[in-house]
Amino acid sequence: MKACVGKLSFDATEIVGDEQRLMVNPPCPTSCRYGPLAKIEPVVGAHQYSEGDLREGRIIARLFVRSGETGYRKLALVPGYITYWWVQKDATGRGGRSIFISEAMVRNTLVSMSKRLQVDLDPPGSFQRAVARWYWLEQDETTKGTCGAATCK
Repeated sequence: MKACVGKLSFDATEIVGDEQRLMVNPPCPTSCRYGPLAKIEPVVGAHQYSEGDLREGRIIARLFVRSGETGYRKLALVPGYITYWWVQKDATGRGGRSIFISEAMVRNTLVSMSKRLQVDLDPPGSFQRAVARWYWLEQDETTKGTCGAATCK
Protein backbone atom coordinates (compact mmCIF):
# COMPACT_ATOMS: atom_id res chain seq x y z
CA MET A 1 0.00 0.00 0.00
CA LYS A 2 2.74 2.45 0.97
CA ALA A 3 4.51 1.84 -2.36
CA CYS A 4 1.37 2.77 -4.33
CA VAL A 5 0.56 5.83 -2.25
CA GLY A 6 4.12 7.08 -1.79
CA LYS A 7 4.26 8.52 -5.31
CA LEU A 8 0.95 10.41 -4.97
CA SER A 9 0.35 13.96 -3.76
CA PHE A 10 -2.93 14.99 -2.20
CA ASP A 11 -4.40 18.48 -2.44
CA ALA A 12 -5.24 19.71 1.07
CA THR A 13 -6.52 23.05 -0.25
CA GLU A 14 -9.90 23.69 1.34
CA ILE A 15 -11.66 24.65 -1.89
CA VAL A 16 -10.96 21.34 -3.72
CA GLY A 17 -11.59 19.01 -0.77
CA ASP A 18 -14.41 18.77 1.72
CA GLU A 19 -14.87 18.39 5.45
CA GLN A 20 -18.19 17.72 7.13
CA ARG A 21 -20.04 15.41 9.47
CA LEU A 22 -21.09 12.21 7.72
CA MET A 23 -24.58 10.72 7.79
CA VAL A 24 -25.40 7.84 10.09
CA ASN A 25 -28.60 5.85 10.43
CA PRO A 26 -30.16 6.61 7.00
CA PRO A 27 -32.61 7.25 5.41
CA CYS A 28 -33.33 10.94 5.82
CA PRO A 29 -35.33 12.69 7.03
CA THR A 30 -36.90 9.97 9.21
CA SER A 31 -33.95 8.58 11.14
CA CYS A 32 -30.64 10.01 9.92
CA ARG A 33 -28.33 12.10 12.06
CA TYR A 34 -24.87 13.62 11.91
CA GLY A 35 -21.93 11.31 12.58
CA PRO A 36 -18.14 11.70 12.62
CA LEU A 37 -16.32 14.73 11.23
CA ALA A 38 -14.40 13.54 8.19
CA LYS A 39 -12.20 15.06 5.48
CA ILE A 40 -11.65 14.07 1.84
CA GLU A 41 -8.78 15.34 -0.33
CA PRO A 42 -8.25 14.65 -4.06
CA VAL A 43 -5.10 13.28 -5.67
CA VAL A 44 -3.26 16.11 -7.42
CA GLY A 45 -3.76 15.50 -11.14
CA ALA A 46 -6.64 12.99 -10.87
CA HIS A 47 -8.46 15.07 -13.50
CA GLN A 48 -5.68 14.15 -15.96
CA TYR A 49 -5.98 10.37 -15.61
CA SER A 50 -6.60 8.71 -18.99
CA GLU A 51 -9.37 6.21 -19.67
CA GLY A 52 -6.67 3.53 -19.79
CA ASP A 53 -5.38 4.57 -16.38
CA LEU A 54 -8.87 4.38 -14.92
CA ARG A 55 -9.61 0.98 -16.48
CA GLU A 56 -6.47 -0.31 -14.72
CA GLY A 57 -7.60 1.40 -11.50
CA ARG A 58 -6.30 4.50 -9.74
CA ILE A 59 -6.45 6.16 -6.33
CA ILE A 60 -8.35 9.44 -6.68
CA ALA A 61 -8.60 10.67 -3.06
CA ARG A 62 -7.75 10.10 0.58
CA LEU A 63 -10.23 10.25 3.43
CA PHE A 64 -9.92 10.35 7.20
CA VAL A 65 -11.92 11.06 10.33
CA ARG A 66 -10.72 13.79 12.64
CA SER A 67 -9.00 12.95 15.92
CA GLY A 68 -11.46 12.00 18.65
CA GLU A 69 -14.16 10.99 16.17
CA THR A 70 -15.72 7.56 15.72
CA GLY A 71 -15.09 5.42 12.65
CA TYR A 72 -17.35 5.13 9.62
CA ARG A 73 -17.45 1.49 8.58
CA LYS A 74 -19.25 1.86 5.23
CA LEU A 75 -16.30 3.87 3.83
CA ALA A 76 -13.60 1.96 5.77
CA LEU A 77 -12.78 5.04 7.88
CA VAL A 78 -10.88 4.00 11.01
CA PRO A 79 -9.85 6.65 13.57
CA GLY A 80 -6.12 7.37 13.37
CA TYR A 81 -5.70 5.91 9.86
CA ILE A 82 -5.91 7.19 6.28
CA THR A 83 -8.32 5.55 3.83
CA TYR A 84 -7.67 5.70 0.08
CA TRP A 85 -10.42 5.77 -2.56
CA TRP A 86 -9.45 3.54 -5.48
CA VAL A 87 -11.65 3.45 -8.60
CA GLN A 88 -11.68 1.21 -11.64
CA LYS A 89 -13.89 1.97 -14.62
CA ASP A 90 -15.46 -0.84 -16.61
CA ALA A 91 -15.35 -1.17 -20.42
CA THR A 92 -18.42 1.10 -20.84
CA GLY A 93 -16.70 3.97 -19.00
CA ARG A 94 -19.98 4.60 -17.11
CA GLY A 95 -19.55 2.16 -14.22
CA GLY A 96 -17.07 -0.01 -12.42
CA ARG A 97 -16.03 -0.37 -8.82
CA SER A 98 -14.89 1.78 -5.92
CA ILE A 99 -12.81 0.34 -3.14
CA PHE A 100 -12.10 2.24 0.03
CA ILE A 101 -8.86 0.87 1.52
CA SER A 102 -7.73 1.85 4.99
CA GLU A 103 -4.18 1.66 6.29
CA ALA A 104 -5.68 -0.05 9.36
CA MET A 105 -5.17 -3.80 9.70
CA VAL A 106 -7.47 -6.41 11.23
CA ARG A 107 -6.04 -9.92 11.52
CA ASN A 108 -3.23 -9.02 9.04
CA THR A 109 -5.74 -7.79 6.44
CA LEU A 110 -6.29 -4.19 5.36
CA VAL A 111 -9.72 -2.84 6.28
CA SER A 112 -11.64 -2.13 3.07
CA MET A 113 -15.11 -1.62 1.66
CA SER A 114 -16.26 -2.09 -1.93
CA LYS A 115 -19.07 -0.23 -3.71
CA ARG A 116 -20.43 0.04 -7.22
CA LEU A 117 -18.92 2.96 -9.14
CA GLN A 118 -21.15 5.42 -10.98
CA VAL A 119 -19.44 7.61 -13.58
CA ASP A 120 -20.97 10.85 -14.88
CA LEU A 121 -19.27 12.09 -18.04
CA ASP A 122 -18.41 15.79 -18.15
CA PRO A 123 -17.56 17.97 -21.16
CA PRO A 124 -13.83 18.07 -22.00
CA GLY A 125 -12.05 20.81 -20.07
CA SER A 126 -14.60 20.84 -17.23
CA PHE A 127 -11.88 20.36 -14.64
CA GLN A 128 -8.78 22.50 -14.33
CA ARG A 129 -7.99 20.76 -11.05
CA ALA A 130 -9.09 17.58 -9.28
CA VAL A 131 -11.81 17.89 -6.63
CA ALA A 132 -13.28 15.51 -4.06
CA ARG A 133 -16.45 15.99 -2.02
CA TRP A 134 -18.78 14.23 0.35
CA TYR A 135 -22.03 13.49 -1.44
CA TRP A 136 -25.09 13.41 0.82
CA LEU A 137 -28.11 11.53 -0.51
CA GLU A 138 -31.33 10.89 1.41
CA GLN A 139 -30.55 7.15 1.33
CA ASP A 140 -26.88 7.33 2.28
CA GLU A 141 -23.62 9.28 2.32
CA THR A 142 -20.95 8.65 -0.29
CA THR A 143 -18.07 10.30 -2.11
CA LYS A 144 -17.81 12.26 -5.34
CA GLY A 145 -14.55 13.02 -7.07
CA THR A 146 -12.76 13.82 -10.30
CA CYS A 147 -11.62 10.77 -12.26
CA GLY A 148 -10.15 11.85 -15.56
CA ALA A 149 -12.63 13.94 -17.54
CA ALA A 150 -15.55 12.57 -15.49
CA THR A 151 -17.07 12.60 -12.03
CA CYS A 152 -17.01 9.35 -10.04
CA LYS A 153 -19.50 8.56 -7.28
